[in-house]
Amino acid sequence: MVTTEGEAHPTPDTHQVATFIVHFQCGFGVYPSKFLKRVCRHYGIEIPHLLPNAIAMLSVFAFLCEA
Repeated sequence: MVTTEGEAHPTPDTHQVATFIVHFQCGFGVYPSKFLKRVCRHYGIEIPHLLPNAIAMLSVFAFLCEA
């Protein structure tokens, strides 16, 4: 929250994305690559346990290996 002359104004967190439940009910989702699924299965973790930068690095690594 940022205050300006005694008034509170909400500010968005840059690490979050606003979505609606209806989007997920209609099938919206982020589908990981097979490589990312296998890494998670190997270490016994799930995708929500990973930080966004870790997901990005694993995705870039998979892309570079395939390219």
